[in-house]
Amino acid sequence: MKLNPEITGSSGPATGETALRHTWRRVVRTVRAVAYWYLWFFLVVCVVAGAGERWDYSQDPTTYHQVYRDAVLYGPITWAHLVLAAIAIPFQAAGWKERRFSAVAVAVFALHVCYAVANRVFGIDLICCA
Repeated sequence: MKLNPEITGSSGPATGETALRHTWRRVVRTVRAVAYWYLWFFLVVCVVAGAGERWDYSQDPTTYHQVYRDAVLYGPITWAHLVLAAIAIPFQAAGWKERRFSAVAVAVFALHVCYAVANRVFGIDLICCA
């Protein structure tokens, strides 16, 4: 005889849920939590690094012109990373209590990954000395 979890008020392997399913749900929750905090870390690092890059470029642009083949192209790329991450942070913060992913934040992360792949394949942001 199976016990109804709504009546008994319990959940887990004793109520008919298999131990494997219970373990799988725990793993999924853990991976989701790690991904959630990684997304926060990614957004904050993008904003801080982008602001640092812009500040450093305004202080001494000759260094960037020595390192990058097209330092003029590098400027809008860093601005785009900075602005998109700064826009995504409030959207991600809106789901803070429920630990929900923001579609905007996930899209910014996906755009960053797509740019990294395209940069690797097509050499968009070339370094002159590599």
